[in-house]
Amino acid sequence: MPRKPREKSSTGIYHVTNRGINKLPIFNSNRGKTRFQNLLKKYKEEYDVQIYAYCIMSNHFHLLIKADLEELASFMAKILAAYAIYYNQFHQRKGYVFEGRYKSQCIETESYFWNCLRYIHRNPIKANICKTIDGYKYSSMGEYYKEKSVEIIIDDTTIKMIKEKFNKKEFYEFHKEETDKYMLFIDTPEEVYTQQKTKAEIIFEQMQKDFQMKGEEILDDINVRNLLDNIIKQCLNISLKKAKKIRNEIGNDKRK
Repeated sequence: MPRKPREKSSTGIYHVTNRGINKLPIFNSNRGKTRFQNLLKKYKEEYDVQIYAYCIMSNHFHLLIKADLEELASFMAKILAAYAIYYNQFHQRKGYVFEGRYKSQCIETESYFWNCLRYIHRNPIKANICKTIDGYKYSSMGEYYKEKSVEIIIDDTTIKMIKEKFNKKEFYEFHKEETDKYMLFIDTPEEVYTQQKTKAEIIFEQMQKDFQMKGEEILDDINVRNLLDNIIKQCLNISLKKAKKIRNEIGNDKRK
């Protein structure tokens, strides 16, 4: 079965992620994270790409990047292949390192851009790896003021763009806020499901206000419950079966 072609962003900006095969913690060591940073720095000089943000976690990474779709594919192929060779040699193993091809999400609006940048930088906070947004060495957060990172991966035009919108304090405070509650971002399957469930809970709460009904009343009324399922399906762009599964989990949580 042929692979589905990637969607092309009208802005040329993409949110890109991939993780270790079988959830393998391929970036679990500082050495591994540093190697991946070095590869990003090396190959961004060889390809026509602009990196706005990045974060390297223990088993996956995030990039916010601008590039032609074909250029992006070549850039990512180089990065992933080079890291796979390094990882297999260092760990004396053979086989795939990454879980299939990388995932990409089109960033079409300014609002989605800034929320995605913030979402990427907040990954270590969500994972309880560090307490402050600038306390993680393996993300681009520190690079905006060239204070935390030795290797500069984002370029000067990106830094200039950030400084034109925020001063240092504003940029830091911006990252303390949660991302837009209605936006979804690609991530590991587990994290995507968590995002979907959170958004479905917001929809459920809004329906209670709109219909002036208690949660139990909505869940017990088959017509209203079916409407809720369809709204979740449409808003999250998921199957009706998955929408019902998420609604059922929310319902069970509410009844506890």
